[in-house]
Amino acid sequence: VFASDTGSYKCVITNIAGVDTSASATLGLNVPAFVVSNPLSDTVLVGQMVKFGVTATGTLPRSYKWLKNGTDSVGNSDTLTLDSLQLADSGSYTCVVSNMAGTNTSTPATLTVHMAATIDEEPMSLMVNPGSTVHFGIKATGMAPLVYTWLKNGTDTVGNEDTLTLINVQNADIASYTCIVKNDSGADTSASVTLALNVIADVSSNPASQMVNAGSTV
Repeated sequence: VFASDTGSYKCVITNIAGVDTSASATLGLNVPAFVVSNPLSDTVLVGQMVKFGVTATGTLPRSYKWLKNGTDSVGNSDTLTLDSLQLADSGSYTCVVSNMAGTNTSTPATLTVHMAATIDEEPMSLMVNPGSTVHFGIKATGMAPLVYTWLKNGTDTVGNEDTLTLINVQNADIASYTCIVKNDSGADTSASVTLALNVIADVSSNPASQMVNAGSTV
């Protein structure tokens, strides 16, 4: 049977006594399921939501099955919604559309989940003796590469690694320090910490020699 065979059929029965015609019967063809609009790849941040959708043709009813990386079943409608995404959700997503006449699979859509730069461990304020070497450090996570910028008093750039090292600190180094961590997905700024110097003991007023009479108080 071909598409050209579809239509309405009836039978005319004739004999010497007359003619009779049957009721009409319709011949239709089941059309195999076919994906006409494929899902699109997307890149999102951790915690966000994504939707993948397909449009299909073919005889109803049609069933949908979404697969992650070709094996894990993750949805059963024409639209797949994924909430609160995590890094583990990254992968390839396809939709298999089926009906009584056949099955068709969409082209894969790639989901890439990124983590914005996030500071997990803050630096700590310090008070040291003049001439000391000090280290301010942070720990950050996020999609590589991570870019670090240490600022002195919010303006002067003084370092570009996860640890800021200051050698032979003097009064000029007394300030507040912050670190900005960036990647392609976002940025995070550390808490502001301070560097202070201990003041070395210094005699500013010396005792004076005296000569007094016996029995005096000095």
